[in-house]
Amino acid sequence: MFLKRHEEDVNIPKCSFCHKSQGQVDALVANPSDGTSRVCICNECVAVCNLVLEENTKAKEATVEARLRASVLEEYKRAEAATVVDRLKAFAARR
Repeated sequence: MFLKRHEEDVNIPKCSFCHKSQGQVDALVANPSDGTSRVCICNECVAVCNLVLEENTKAKEATVEARLRASVLEEYKRAEAATVVDRLKAFAARR
């Protein structure tokens, strides 16, 4: 009896990530079946994946923005340093 129940459980589609069955979630998406093992993902795991991807995108954008700010600040420092050097040269030339 236990083996038969186990065999029936094998045929019930489950999420490959959280292992919830089709009846426990709103939607279950499977890969196209070509005779190989089927992989499924539920709507809850898709939502988690979307959150992870969104956070990853935000982190990348923040990194790019930080690099741009640092680059602009460095350029500003160089320009200010050049201005100071030019002023000192002009002041020295007057004497």
